[in-house]
Amino acid sequence: MAKKTISEIREEPGMSNAGKYKSVSKDDFCGPKGTYPVNSLDRAKSALKLAHNAKDPESIKSCVYTKFPELKKGSKMSRRSKDGASMKGDDDIKAAKKQIRKGANVLGGGNAIDNFGHKHGFDKTKELDNSRLVQRKKRKYVKEDNKSRIKDLKSKESKEFFKNEIQDGNRKRKERISELRADTKDMKKASKKGSKINRKIARLEKKKM
Repeated sequence: MAKKTISEIREEPGMSNAGKYKSVSKDDFCGPKGTYPVNSLDRAKSALKLAHNAKDPESIKSCVYTKFPELKKGSKMSRRSKDGASMKGDDDIKAAKKQIRKGANVLGGGNAIDNFGHKHGFDKTKELDNSRLVQRKKRKYVKEDNKSRIKDLKSKESKEFFKNEIQDGNRKRKERISELRADTKDMKKASKKGSKINRKIARLEKKKM
């Protein structure tokens, strides 16, 4: 029987990319004839998604899970906490989060983030500060502080003070209220977007290690 050409092989189920990954080591494939490369996490994920096209999908999946056990559903490595880190996280960060949940301050003087940084260094501090827990606490802190200031500015005493003691005081008082409301809104938007980007960067840096 004549040996199949590469074109004929690529016509078979799940073999469309056979021989295309010439730079990938032979040990980094989960399919036959250079198919389903798994030399990176992204390619391993892709192999799982496309495994149904192969003659033996379960064999592809088993191979991927052997090389990347964290991709297996239900495994400890695949489970994620609400803060975006693996459940098997750093003990120092977990301890700090526990204190923050109990009410430790994350803003202002002597806050938990600064204290943590003095003990554990920049990288761990950055990971803690970018967590959803800390960013949520910071937003809450700013929101409550600004809400209290707005309440004071709306009080009868403040209205009388701005009216009698400050030139064009009523307009300035209203402008300050608007500024505080905008600050609360901007803080919420910036912290969510910024921490999300920083968490992505941190995950990419971990992949390179």
